Amino acid sequence: GVGEQKAAYQIPASLAATNPATLQMVWGPGTFGYSPLGLQAFRATQCPGINPSKVRFDTDHHGRFGGDNFMEGNLDTHMISAFGMNVSTLVSNTNASLSTEEGDGFGLALLDFVTGLANRAVVPHVLSLSLGSLSAYSCDLLCAEAAKTRKVSRGECEAFLQSQRQVCMFKSEAQVARINHGLMALGLRGVSVLGSSGDGGSHWSFGPFRGAGRVPSVLNEVGCAFSFPIFPSPSPYMASVGGTAWEAGDPRRPV
Repeated sequence: GVGEQKAAYQIPASLAATNPATLQMVWGPGTFGYSPLGLQAFRATQCPGINPSKVRFDTDHHGRFGGDNFMEGNLDTHMISAFGMNVSTLVSNTNASLSTEEGDGFGLALLDFVTGLANRAVVPHVLSLSLGSLSAYSCDLLCAEAAKTRKVSRGECEAFLQSQRQVCMFKSEAQVARINHGLMALGLRGVSVLGSSGDGGSHWSFGPFRGAGRVPSVLNEVGCAFSFPIFPSPSPYMASVGGTAWEAGDPRRPV
């Protein structure tokens, strides 16, 4: 729980912001959002110091209950509110298109967001990003290595990866470079950008690719030879953050 995590990192349970100008933000597209009632319940069971009145949407898109990104948005909102207690918190969803949640529309949504945010009159002190996928470079490398086996073609590999949910969500290395420029601009504005390294750790996935045919098995073999954190967290203009688990919930016993 939140209490155990704070204890592990030696964060006082009562530590809260006192400057009303302090601002933090979470962002995601598609169904990304949060439930105010869910935040109240989380406050009651996990972190009484959360101030729900300091949390608000900054866009017209409030997500869609039941969506995968909505669950991610709830988690992001809960955790940033718990660790940044009493900080004004913006929950932002700038593009509700389904393509931004499932496929390569995500890259364009992220590029538009970071570019637009860097041009706002007021920017957050902290921006937390938990969503992402393999970078364009990583996806290209996977298919290049798969093609070297002569068991599948690059075209077959690329088509398969695009059929997989949230695996390759960036169109090109040029798009990734432009996103990095946007993140650099945010850094110059004084924004600390934090990103999740991925649910699979240094490997990008919880488990192997599945499905019929040669492509999944070839990609599983090729993929295990590389470590691919989830972009945008490898960007040089943000801090990549991994998760920590404790044995039996004891913060003195990290796994």
